[in-house]
Amino acid sequence: MIAEMSRTGSAQSPLGSSRAATIAAENPLQDDVRQLIAELNAALLALTPPDSKWSVFFEKALAR
Repeated sequence: MIAEMSRTGSAQSPLGSSRAATIAAENPLQDDVRQLIAELNAALLALTPPDSKWSVFFEKALAR
């Protein structure tokens, strides 16, 4: 579902309900973030041809 942000920062869905959203900087090495990335990688790797797969360690990517 696509929601539009109002000037107050709350999301308004096409169905009329609204909810507050909080945006904050987080440490990407947190366990829950690592879990989300692992799930995303698993889903994307299943769709990627073997000759197109490359490995990048998350910590190394953050060092840039």
